[in-house]
Amino acid sequence: METRPPSNKKELQSLLGKVNFLRRFISNLSGKTKVFSPLLRLKKEQEFRWNEEHQKAFDEIKVYLAHPPVLAPLSEGKQLKLYISASDSTIAGMLAQDDENGIERVIYYLSRMLVGAETRYIPLEKLCLSLYVACTKLKYYIRPRDVVIFCRSNVIKYMLSKPVLHSRVGKWALALTKYSLTFEPLKSIKGQVIVDFLADHSKGTEEINFLTTKSWELFFDGSKYELGTGIGLLIISPEGIPTKLSFKTNTGYSNNETEYQTITTDQGTIFTGRKVTRYAESRGIKLITSTPYYAQANGQVEAANKLIIGLIKSHISGKPRSWHETLVQILWAHRNSPRDATKTTPYKLVYGHDAILPLDINSQSIHVQKQNDLPIEDYWNLMYDELIFLDEERLIALQSLVQQKERVEKSYNKKVKAQRFRVGDLVLKVILPMDQKSRYLGKWSYNWEGPFIVEQVYSTNAYVIRELNSNASKVINGKYLKCFHKRVEC
Repeated sequence: METRPPSNKKELQSLLGKVNFLRRFISNLSGKTKVFSPLLRLKKEQEFRWNEEHQKAFDEIKVYLAHPPVLAPLSEGKQLKLYISASDSTIAGMLAQDDENGIERVIYYLSRMLVGAETRYIPLEKLCLSLYVACTKLKYYIRPRDVVIFCRSNVIKYMLSKPVLHSRVGKWALALTKYSLTFEPLKSIKGQVIVDFLADHSKGTEEINFLTTKSWELFFDGSKYELGTGIGLLIISPEGIPTKLSFKTNTGYSNNETEYQTITTDQGTIFTGRKVTRYAESRGIKLITSTPYYAQANGQVEAANKLIIGLIKSHISGKPRSWHETLVQILWAHRNSPRDATKTTPYKLVYGHDAILPLDINSQSIHVQKQNDLPIEDYWNLMYDELIFLDEERLIALQSLVQQKERVEKSYNKKVKAQRFRVGDLVLKVILPMDQKSRYLGKWSYNWEGPFIVEQVYSTNAYVIRELNSNASKVINGKYLKCFHKRVEC
């Protein structure tokens, strides 16, 4: 390689940026570039000195790049091996695969320095972090394949043995559920020795090769005057050199103002009140309400709130101002109460088991006594089994919910008489939403509008209707239609 040694800090940053681009092919890159760290921290007024130690490290990198170790390409249909390790300050990984002759070949090297609170993790958590980082970096390699994890501890069992997946371990375990990972104890330490060496000697690419440079700055503004409109730009380079540009626009633009044509809101009283309506009419603004009729999400929220409010009223008795003090207790009771539709509690659908209440502990219920007599390993295994069967529990609850909806639908359909219309029939359409009344007519408000003509008929009791004096069509359910004038069939 004919690359010359850098003569200043900027050239060194450029060199390390190019070398860092090839980091996946270089073992222990951070250790090889450690000697350049003091030069990267130099201030502008400090002198750049290139000594024999720097030249030796520079020559070693050139020799390594000229004769790099051969990394094997990924082979389809063969199992991958992921070696992970962690030291006091670094984590490392190596992805490998056996070739046709059964010889283990390296596919990818990986190493990173621990920063901040990561250095205070316990050794087993550092291994979990190493597995999480390796799977995140190598996700396009390992996601569609089975991967065997080799390390000094069973990190997979450790992460899944937590009774409640929370904090960092829970986040890592949740992120790793999309991969097919299997742990095997170390039978041969050939690959693990390499990974341990990377972890013990790496200083992290983030600390050495993370270059902080001053970015370009852009300032712009526009103005409007009698002769037209224009735009002005001010560009400042990283060296602090300003460049001014100005443009004249051919199209006329308004000066930071625009004309409002429509306002889309929900049906809250603050938007449908008389003052807002009169203001919109005076400015020529059209008010549009976006809340549709039969909004299922809105109905579910209001139903849940209605139930919670009822529980609060029965609990606070004659002290309505203390409702906020009992809200936490009400929500806790609500989440631990079984539902008729799902036949279980929301708490169990989240954690896999019912909550242990203080009353159960004080009275030493059968469940608590049985749990206290279990060895710690059996307890973890039971918790792990509950997490495994949690999806099945949720599917059973979903099936029960669907059956309950089907019973309600069957009961409702017994009372519904489907209307039958033909193409060309004149019909009236109910004014939706049904509960909305005119502000001026009150209870004498019209309930039907039309007539409309039926243009198309679907088998699902849906119709395409059109106004007589318009070409605009709309699709509507037949239960919102009725005959405009009686026919023999009606």
